[in-house]
Amino acid sequence: YAPEDIIEYDYEYGEAEYKEAESVTEGPTVTEETIAQYGGKNI
Repeated sequence: YAPEDIIEYDYEYGEAEYKEAESVTEGPTVTEETIAQYGGKNI
């Protein structure tokens, strides 16, 4: 996949993952940091 496609995918899929992460709180906080970096917030 091209980097642009991955960024777009992570941006759309990342928001849902982020919301679920807040509610369920599964996995380490590294996941939230990764989503914040690659989820499109810093783009």
